[in-house]
Amino acid sequence: MEVLNGSSVLQWHHRYNIVKALASAVLYLHEEWDEKVIHRNITSSAVILEADMNPRLSSFALAEFLSRNEHGHHVVTDTRKSVRGIFGYMSPEYVKSGEATTEADVYSFGVVVLEVVSGQMAVDFRQPEVLLVKKVHEFEMRKRPLKELADTRLNGEYNDQELMRLVRLGIACTRCDPQVRPSMRQIVSILDGNDKLLVQNDKESREEWRQINDCSLSMIKRIQALGIHFQFHKQSGSQHNLKKMRKLKLTHIQHNVASVTPLCTIFLSSFSSKHIVLLDLPIQHIAAPILLGKNFTRKQKVKQEKGICKDKQKKLTLRFPGAWLITS
Repeated sequence: MEVLNGSSVLQWHHRYNIVKALASAVLYLHEEWDEKVIHRNITSSAVILEADMNPRLSSFALAEFLSRNEHGHHVVTDTRKSVRGIFGYMSPEYVKSGEATTEADVYSFGVVVLEVVSGQMAVDFRQPEVLLVKKVHEFEMRKRPLKELADTRLNGEYNDQELMRLVRLGIACTRCDPQVRPSMRQIVSILDGNDKLLVQNDKESREEWRQINDCSLSMIKRIQALGIHFQFHKQSGSQHNLKKMRKLKLTHIQHNVASVTPLCTIFLSSFSSKHIVLLDLPIQHIAAPILLGKNFTRKQKVKQEKGICKDKQKKLTLRFPGAWLITS
């Protein structure tokens, strides 16, 4: 992590590489592993950085695994639908239906892209009506210079072409219509420089955005008024998910790291104390041992009755090219 002017600020090339690594990770989950995995919790707080800026993707408690049937098609094994995730990252159609899809993951990925570019929170609960996605789309609708969205702490030190690519990609990923969002394979290609895939779609009207976001904003305000910061929904599927994760037989195993940092804390100083989490397990049981950057065992850090793992002493941390998968 680099320290500039007494504060932690990621240089542009690190930001761009983090986005590329995250895209490779999500592509692997969606298309390249034997079982399709819908993460459902892609946020800046789920991206963990090593001291050398190597990113890891964590927080798999909400993940949905789609197994292949005899015809080679992916099928949902758990048909129960419920809305679980972090407000500001969840796509409008997911909030409405509770159905986990790859398109919803793409939307969440797009929000993280916009956070990385702007250094702003996905949603500021001091002003819950100011969603980052809404703000960015209004920039586009009003034809304001998209460069104004760049994190001011970068002091203009960024690659203009890459900046515009990320802003346009973030906008494309967070379109209201899930069918016009790019796939993760297209996103990886775009990040490699194939800008022709960034098709200019019809811009949503302000009225359309107002209608789509009203439901989410109303819920945020109600929870905020009650002073509730965390609400947990226990689901029996969590232990099933962790068992699935143990089957990810990948070649690179994590080495112990002296220092790791959640991406969100680098440019979102108040994020971790402000966001609302709807989870089936408290997020600290998944991320805290990793954030501490220390050796740990499940016996020390996780209570068995939470349904994490029967093998208390065994650690599970797996790596794949471009990014990290972490469970605890």
